Amino acid sequence: MTGPTPLLAAVDTKALWYATRGSGTVTLVLLTASLVLGIVTTVGWASSRLPTFVTQGLHRNISLLVTVFLALHVATTVIDGFAPIRWLDAVVPFRSSYRTLWLGLGAVATDLLLALVVTSLVRVHLGFRTWRAVHWLSYACWPVAVVHALGTGSDTRATWSLGAVGVCSAAVLASIWWRLAVRRPERPLAGVAALTSSVVVPLAVVGWMIAGPLQSTWGQSKRSAAVEAAAAGFTDTFTGAYRQSSQTPGQPVTVEVSGSLAGHPGLVLTISLQGRLTTTGGVALQTGDAFLDASDGAAGWEGAVSGLDGNRIDALLADASGRKLALTLTVTINRSTLTAQGSVVANAV
Repeated sequence: MTGPTPLLAAVDTKALWYATRGSGTVTLVLLTASLVLGIVTTVGWASSRLPTFVTQGLHRNISLLVTVFLALHVATTVIDGFAPIRWLDAVVPFRSSYRTLWLGLGAVATDLLLALVVTSLVRVHLGFRTWRAVHWLSYACWPVAVVHALGTGSDTRATWSLGAVGVCSAAVLASIWWRLAVRRPERPLAGVAALTSSVVVPLAVVGWMIAGPLQSTWGQSKRSAAVEAAAAGFTDTFTGAYRQSSQTPGQPVTVEVSGSLAGHPGLVLTISLQGRLTTTGGVALQTGDAFLDASDGAAGWEGAVSGLDGNRIDALLADASGRKLALTLTVTINRSTLTAQGSVVANAV
């Protein structure tokens, strides 16, 4: 890793973090509006000021707008890098190690929404029954998205966040009850099931929120004393091992540095770099991951490498509750002994 190597493009992570939170909330609000308009359209409600074709067009355009803000939400989350979330995690449920269940539900909601949008765009090529069956997924997509937001969001206990979820929930429930009152299902049992679900599910979610997301300890996994001590930031010396997958300049290479910290014996720092080997022996960085793990198996810190300049490696890490560490490792490599030594500076963000 000696020799000059390019820094990754600097990104304002604070702005990205706000964009992630804002786009997520807007996505939920628009998804709620789309669902309510869809229910209104199925009932056939219309007025002189708002004829049926207007509500149908509005429903379709808002649905497309949902996908725009969803894409923005996913992109800012991945690019932000404060949590180890990759592009594939947005569509493959329960793949990420970061808040696996709650992030996985977000991927499920994304897949359901994409299925709705795609089938709507090719509706003329589908049978009405097929299209209608897929569109019933909207009733599953919305609550899954809500639970995802409450379970993984950093603003769950904020008044504005609870207010937004409350208003959206009230709008959806009111539209479902109105639909059941105006147009009863052809099958009485289906109507009873829908009415029961519209009461039981919200009560279950409220109970879960009181016991879970509204608690101050929500999202905190098992942590060791060493992990907790690291949250305030530290300066330490590093000693570890060095591995390199290739010695041929210009070829893809993976470089891994892993070792212990003298002042924090309960922690193990691992940094993995992927790129191409330069003629000077350095690494032209393409991507990288950083882990500050507890040696006792407790949950630690994970993140992405944000810059590489000579022997200096910068990374932004986060734990399961969203706390961040900006970490810099300045390391010297001994290729003959495959060892690494250096210093680490970590600051709470």
